Amino acid sequence: METLKEIHKKRGIVMKKALLVSLTLVLMVSMSISSVAEDKLLISQGDYNETVKTLHQKLADLGYYGLRPESPWSEASADALKILQENLDWDITGTVESKEQIDEILAIESVIGKNLLLGTNQGTKNYKILDQGFNATLESPDGVGVKVTSTSRDDSGWLVLFFDDERSRKILAEPAGAWFTLSFEARSNVENAEVRISHRQTNAGENQMAFGTVKLRERDVWQRYCLSGQLNGTVATSQGLYFDMRYGNPAGTEIEIRNLKLEKGSRATEWSKAPED
Repeated sequence: METLKEIHKKRGIVMKKALLVSLTLVLMVSMSISSVAEDKLLISQGDYNETVKTLHQKLADLGYYGLRPESPWSEASADALKILQENLDWDITGTVESKEQIDEILAIESVIGKNLLLGTNQGTKNYKILDQGFNATLESPDGVGVKVTSTSRDDSGWLVLFFDDERSRKILAEPAGAWFTLSFEARSNVENAEVRISHRQTNAGENQMAFGTVKLRERDVWQRYCLSGQLNGTVATSQGLYFDMRYGNPAGTEIEIRNLKLEKGSRATEWSKAPED
């Protein structure tokens, strides 16, 4: 007859074998799932073929991709695709998982990008004047856009229209190099009124992005302006949109702004309110 010690030994061997079989099955299932996940991706990092070139070109046409279409699929490609997916309210994955998904993207003629600014076209909400020597006024004649009027001028002073929704500074705190586009309509009662635009603090410090300069060349005519640029990589503090109106604009200059929009990518789309508004 078997001793109690021998019985326990046999049971231990059986349990070890059962555990080994269980672990093997788990590993096989895990590898199978991983293989399926990898096979599901139609395009992977480093891929370079006609499909990649075609998709890159489409992303560039839509304003989301800033590199040469003849480039391998990369992290920049995935970031561009994520912006498109976000604007289309798709799952934000940055991956392409089927030929049908590519066909759907290629069939898109245009995409209205999401406005990242809160409270635009709501009169003077989120706006304020920073002035010294200009004695400027801020009003909203139609309850939609805003109008800045300088009643006096001092060349040593300054005049800034500052827009602060307390959110854009966080959005523009992304790593350096990301593309964003600012668009708006403007008009002035004088020819060649100048506005220099950036995203910085009220004291002109900690600039996150320099959008550039616009000239309102015609008097009393609404025109649309679109400015694209790349982030500086500056952290968020108390920045806002900084419309510098001091340069060359005489006393009595009126400048109106409406349809203000900030969106991801290098191409402007028509004005829309922020989804949260």
